[in-house]
Amino acid sequence: VRFRYGGADNTLLSRLGLPSGAPARGATMSVQGDIDLASVVDIFRKGYYYYEGSLTTPPCTENVHWYIAVEEVPASAAQLDALSCLIASTTRPAEPMNSRTWSLSVPH
Repeated sequence: VRFRYGGADNTLLSRLGLPSGAPARGATMSVQGDIDLASVVDIFRKGYYYYEGSLTTPPCTENVHWYIAVEEVPASAAQLDALSCLIASTTRPAEPMNSRTWSLSVPH
């Protein structure tokens, strides 16, 4: 899922404790109750990109199947700023496409 700055707090990110209740980087937390992933799946029904690549952090595992939603999901600036503090930076430089291909899937 791709997020964009703007709007109210995102429900999913709120359930995950963002912006103020998220664990420190490397720590874990328990989420009480259910998390409704239907809204996450719905965004992919609007279209997505797909490619085979690898992880961008060690161990840089290959043959990872990436699905990237075409549409961005709005979230508050506070949530996205908090999320960016939790995510480790990419340690692998961009690589050439070589024989890899992207595909776009959109509903009819």
